Amino acid sequence: MDTPSCSIQNKIIVSAVNRSQIKLYEEFYQKIGLNNISILSSENNLDLSDYPKKYFGVDFSVIKPPKSKSTSMLQIVKCLSLTDLILLHKIISIKSCLCDYVNLYTGIFSLNPAAIVDTAGENNGRGIIISLTAKKHNVISFNYMNGAKANEPNNLDTAFDYWFMPDKATKELLISYTQLQANQLPVIGHLSKDILISFKPKNVLSKYCSNYLDKKIISFYTSPLYRDEQIEVLKTLAKNIDQSKYIVFIKFHPSDLEKLNGLPQHFIQLPVDKEINKNTLFLYELFYYSHISISFSSTICKEASFFTGTSINYERREISSLPFVAESKEILHVKNKEELNTKLDSLLNDDSPPAHGIKIIHEQSVAEKMANFITEKIEANKVKS
Repeated sequence: MDTPSCSIQNKIIVSAVNRSQIKLYEEFYQKIGLNNISILSSENNLDLSDYPKKYFGVDFSVIKPPKSKSTSMLQIVKCLSLTDLILLHKIISIKSCLCDYVNLYTGIFSLNPAAIVDTAGENNGRGIIISLTAKKHNVISFNYMNGAKANEPNNLDTAFDYWFMPDKATKELLISYTQLQANQLPVIGHLSKDILISFKPKNVLSKYCSNYLDKKIISFYTSPLYRDEQIEVLKTLAKNIDQSKYIVFIKFHPSDLEKLNGLPQHFIQLPVDKEINKNTLFLYELFYYSHISISFSSTICKEASFFTGTSINYERREISSLPFVAESKEILHVKNKEELNTKLDSLLNDDSPPAHGIKIIHEQSVAEKMANFITEKIEANKVKS
């Protein structure tokens, strides 16, 4: 483990997965106090050494994980066949990575930080290691989880002390299939709202279509799990939209590596690009100008609902798998092809002007709620210790 540039005793460790998620937590850093945090680069290829000075004008510690030593272990399997070698290499790599993270978090927590905040949007094996190791060293652990979470081991087997919830429906979902107590799941809202308050569009879409502001925009967000539904929507749009009035922007899911074939010219396929996929502000600009946003059982529909356009969630089921959709008045749930045709026909023939803007009403910032809750629990833990 690399030694932190300054002591992390009594500090809050923020485990960062990528730069876009650090952007999401910027206001939280300010609210909690820059001198009270230390960022942990939770992936080997994520260099955050320039981040504190560049974005905040001050230095605070950045901890970088060790590199895996798994490749050196391949010397013991030279006598095996190629297929066996690949499989064993994978097993050894996973085990080595697991050991690296156990050693990393054991080393960090032995330095007595006050707490750790895991900022991964989705739970994974690292979250299990973080929470279990933190509990062993009496370090309070927090996680922020956005959207619906499946009844799977990566969610069930974690031991975080607290999980911040974006809404009551997600909280009730987790309580229904885990052993979590209600007081472990504080509802603070969606962190995206903090960014939206100061968001200003920067005309980034003009790179892909120069006259996009002259038309109503339909934004379409792919999903690797809903191919048939996607085809239905694209066929319906291709058949029914007036290209003199509408243009379709297609944004690909990070796991989609190839573009779609056979689409009309007014269907603009954005690059299958990691930078675009990780660029939150690019996504918000797309939401900002979208008259209609269409997604498939994704938390995209939640964020799109913060803007003035219509947010459609399409799933072939009576009730959405996303817990917040049923209680939302801002998200239009479509459950079959007939309903899809009816809803789109109504929306496409609406003579209202293009919907541009944000419609959220903001009260106390989500970051402030989060910071206050963490500070309160750290102080309580000091008294208990």
